[in-house]
Amino acid sequence: MSKYRDKRKISNHIILLSVIGLLSACGSSSSDDVSDSPAAFDLINLNASVEATGGIEFSWQASEHAASYQLCRKLADADDPCELIGVATESTHQTLSNSELHALKDSQYFVRASNEFGSQDSNEMSLDLNQLVASGIPLTASDSELKNTYGQSVALSQEGNVLAVGVPMD
Repeated sequence: MSKYRDKRKISNHIILLSVIGLLSACGSSSSDDVSDSPAAFDLINLNASVEATGGIEFSWQASEHAASYQLCRKLADADDPCELIGVATESTHQTLSNSELHALKDSQYFVRASNEFGSQDSNEMSLDLNQLVASGIPLTASDSELKNTYGQSVALSQEGNVLAVGVPMD
């Protein structure tokens, strides 16, 4: 009878060790795993700033596991569609001046979250013409004399990023 009891004890220990092994193998992965690429997130705001300097404000959700963010203007038909226009490391918002932004009427913008294991792009947003106009810096003549001809003629490039202002007889 004692052999039967010993065999049963050994059998119970084996079953217990097997169950412990199975439970530890089935454990869930930790959310602190540092080998994760950044998680999906959204660009939530793209607004014109009407400060004296002009500019566009970007705001986005934080991406889990992101070490830094890149602000991008979308390039069509490119292997990497990100034309880098700004970088943020800890912040989830940034304001760029119009000259940094290459603010063009039909441009799409997005944010790329990155870490050493990969990257994740946000959704894309664009600015409408009214927002671009609101973000512009007003151009005024350096001398405001009566009968000044500054701005009598103006021309805008097809891309919308070069403005020529005429000053006849100046």
